[in-house]
Amino acid sequence: MRGALSIAACARKQGIRNLIVPADNAAEAAVAEGVNVYAIHSLAEAVKYLANPSQFHPVKPTQRGRARQAVTPFRTSRTCAGKVG
Repeated sequence: MRGALSIAACARKQGIRNLIVPADNAAEAAVAEGVNVYAIHSLAEAVKYLANPSQFHPVKPTQRGRARQAVTPFRTSRTCAGKVG
């Protein structure tokens, strides 16, 4: 997914506290402060997160830019202009 950091920053501006993203993009998105980023590996895993979010932990960025273990809520918009709900 392109623009993971921009999406996370936009989510933060709109007051969205939790964001699920593809696992390959989680480290990039996790750089944005004020948003809990959850790495997701499949649609089935996203459903598991939505059913029981307490079993998942947000991604923490590392010095190498790779995400540490986590999983993930997903909201996105093409623009940060409007409130996503």
